[in-house]
Amino acid sequence: MTFKLSVVLTTYNRAPLLEKALISLASQTLAKKDYEVIVIDDGSSDNTREIVRSLEPILAIKYSYQQNSGLASAKNHGLFLANGDIVLFLDDDDISDPSLIEQHLFAHSANPSPHTAILGKTNITSSLLSDPLMHNFTQIDPMLFCYQGIRHRDILNYEYFWGGRTSCKRELLLREGVFNPIFRFGYEDIELGYRLNQRVGLQVVYWEHAVNTMIRQIDLPSFLKRCQRQGESAWRFLEIHNMDMEIERYLDCNNLLKDLEILDPAYEASILSATKLEASIRTAITMSYEIPSDWQRALELAYYRASRAAMSRGVKTAMQTPAQFSTTKAP
Repeated sequence: MTFKLSVVLTTYNRAPLLEKALISLASQTLAKKDYEVIVIDDGSSDNTREIVRSLEPILAIKYSYQQNSGLASAKNHGLFLANGDIVLFLDDDDISDPSLIEQHLFAHSANPSPHTAILGKTNITSSLLSDPLMHNFTQIDPMLFCYQGIRHRDILNYEYFWGGRTSCKRELLLREGVFNPIFRFGYEDIELGYRLNQRVGLQVVYWEHAVNTMIRQIDLPSFLKRCQRQGESAWRFLEIHNMDMEIERYLDCNNLLKDLEILDPAYEASILSATKLEASIRTAITMSYEIPSDWQRALELAYYRASRAAMSRGVKTAMQTPAQFSTTKAP
């Protein structure tokens, strides 16, 4: 059976969040006969399978389990199971607006080129936006996602081929390239976008009416672990494309390594400073006190130093570790 659109949602040990994400997909304005939902369980040890089964009465879900292999592998798994003309990749910590799928389809009908992908808009729920860390990394130093400076219908390059909020024609990926499984976390999407751009001139159109909302709180230790893994993936990206200068300008690996000499000795101090400032600002928010501007500036600096050092550590780790797959040619 062929569908208009396949939603591919990868997950790992986030059953409570996944449940909310799937419920939102059961309430779409598009008729259920026109879309399918594919859940790839990347080796979860929680009750993910049971959650999916419990929702089958309200949403037809194609569920598949695999041993933990990382984001790229899980996305490929979902892609190969998909029967939709369009494939929409979503995250398990986002709630979809009721018209999300219909808007992605409308955007593709307005941009029918087989080489055009659609980037939707991800908001952050208001309760998270007031959190110091989430506010900083979505509004001030937007490392989670950044929509600043782009407008509805803007034509963007491969750097905006963002997993978790992007759709494209399934045939494009099956014909021109899939995700490289060397990327367990981070840059698996941008690296594929880069290859698609090189091969067929991929364009990404921003469609602000295709909206979902992030609902997952990230704490500082988790965020820094994420940064380190992104640093590792950044070096792999650069490595498999033979140190291409365009990619280096985008990833900034050389400057990350230079910064490591300065930032790494103060890494723990930056984390401690950020942790204490976070606690003070959260208390001020709870008590409805005005947050001193010097507290805010100090926290932004501590966040920057810690996250930059974590990414730098990731680059260095990848440099010192042989890749698991061939680095001479991207798939």
